[in-house]
Amino acid sequence: FKRYISYHSIGDSVNEAAEFLCLMGPMSGPFEKADKVTKSKCFEALRTGLKSYFCNEGVIMKFSVWIVSADKVKSN
Repeated sequence: FKRYISYHSIGDSVNEAAEFLCLMGPMSGPFEKADKVTKSKCFEALRTGLKSYFCNEGVIMKFSVWIVSADKVKSN
């Protein structure tokens, strides 16, 4: 196992980042099925939470990926 950590922009603005998160990954399914009021509340909650990640380069967040590799064991 090897962990890789990097920082990536998820949008040039808080609105763009919130839109991206609503449409990608595990949140996309429930968001798509939600009613208009729930979508609006969710979007505003994301905007509020993402404000602290906004800087001159956009909304920058830390991401982590685990790389797993293995070799086939030869039997005798």
